[in-house]
Amino acid sequence: MLKNKSMKGFKNMTTSISMPRNSSYTKVLSGNKPLEGFLLKAVDFYGKELMTTRMFNTLKIKVHVRKTVLKRGVSGAVINNCKGSIKQNEYLITLDYNESCNDILKTLAHEMVHVMQIATKKLQYRYWKSDKKLHFRWNGEEMGELSKFPYRNQPHEIEAKERQDKLFMKFYYYFIMNKKSEQYKLRNKYR
Repeated sequence: MLKNKSMKGFKNMTTSISMPRNSSYTKVLSGNKPLEGFLLKAVDFYGKELMTTRMFNTLKIKVHVRKTVLKRGVSGAVINNCKGSIKQNEYLITLDYNESCNDILKTLAHEMVHVMQIATKKLQYRYWKSDKKLHFRWNGEEMGELSKFPYRNQPHEIEAKERQDKLFMKFYYYFIMNKKSEQYKLRNKYR
């Protein structure tokens, strides 16, 4: 398990990556580097692209890459407490180990968009006492029961799908192709 503590001044933010047993070195990206290290960099990169550094550094994100936990056809999921507008700073992202490395990183980008949506209260989940069902709010507007919205029509899924490819390509270009732009180097020098 890899852990990444934030920079000085922001000691609350931690990211941890957990891979299936005996598998951290079986999935590799360019240059035979293990996926685990890229996931740690990707969480940091996606978080800082999507949120302010200050907000991102208050979060605790665990990423579990698993072989059999997710339903068939599901590549990833974010788990958090469904407490509506109460501030949440702990998130568990589960990713499917059976996907290709690039697909795992794309799915991580998608799930990090959901983390941003929940952290900024753009997306809120809550169980209603009256019907004991999961409801959601989008941009402060009550949308109703989550189960009554087809997956592809849910506004938070539409936004995550639109942003995941751009985030992944930026990460791929900077870290995997080793072509960090001067702007990115300067920006991170002062973080």
